[in-house]
Amino acid sequence: MRGVAVLIACLGSSAAVVGCEVVLGITSKTLGDASVEAGGDKDSGTHADRHVGVDGHAGTDSHVGTDSHVGTDSHVGNDSHVGNDGVGPDRPVITDAPHGDAMDASLPCRLQAQPYLFCQDFDDATSVGQGWTYPLVEGGATLQLDTTNYKTPPQSATVTITQNALAQLGYQQEQQLETGFSLGFDLFVGASSAGTVDLTNIAQVGIAQVMQASGANPSFTYLLGPGHVCEMEILNASGVRSYVTLPLPPLQKWTRITLVYDAVAGLTVIEDGTTIGTSNKVTGAPGTIEIIVGAPFANPMSGASPLTLEIDDVVLRGQ
Repeated sequence: MRGVAVLIACLGSSAAVVGCEVVLGITSKTLGDASVEAGGDKDSGTHADRHVGVDGHAGTDSHVGTDSHVGTDSHVGNDSHVGNDGVGPDRPVITDAPHGDAMDASLPCRLQAQPYLFCQDFDDATSVGQGWTYPLVEGGATLQLDTTNYKTPPQSATVTITQNALAQLGYQQEQQLETGFSLGFDLFVGASSAGTVDLTNIAQVGIAQVMQASGANPSFTYLLGPGHVCEMEILNASGVRSYVTLPLPPLQKWTRITLVYDAVAGLTVIEDGTTIGTSNKVTGAPGTIEIIVGAPFANPMSGASPLTLEIDDVVLRGQ
């Protein structure tokens, strides 16, 4: 699956985050884990400048917790995604709200509403990087297919990461977007086999990121950690950061995260159909974007505990 450069991450308090400023730079083109079997690698150092921790939370936006953006499972599209086995009848093509959350649902690609720019449900994949522009693994992280835990059967992608590492699934789309985009994905935090999940000692981990395909800002990142914190990091075109505090995603339970960007209104973050944060720090046409999901980075943190994540049903829309 290809991914946009949007990151969702959980961060600690301002004081706790100061020590997480330096993040891993990509220093090699070599895929660091044998479980990444296909898709090719990414040029060394391409994303290093964007994978930077926080320097205090100046400019934090107050998020709006409205329930006005409610997702729906009612829009189902044609069996048009690459690798579809063609099973089942075609459904009506839905063309409204091309980058709105109303079209976002936890469904396999063959049942996703049309149109979309990219979709990967991992269900037909024989390697974790299949269908993506690239997979990239560094610093001892792992990235592989999982047949034991998934939102939609029979597979998802699983990442295990500690600190000073990355496990990326990246997708670069070529269309110039004018009005907006949405990136939706199913997220499971923690190993399904673990008795409990403790986030206390995890490093700051980027889970999803959307950026310019050229590598320039603006960019959006969904962050988790360090510790029991979740935030959205927004960098404007000049590289100035702002943050939106988000609720922690549920542990050991599948949840749907959707990043919706509108050229006029800015960014809205949605969890399971409910708006959990907004920001208007960046507006304007998105242009050509890149998405990265999995663990685009994990910042250095002494004594960090391993974190396992599962990703499924990644869908990018836009126009």
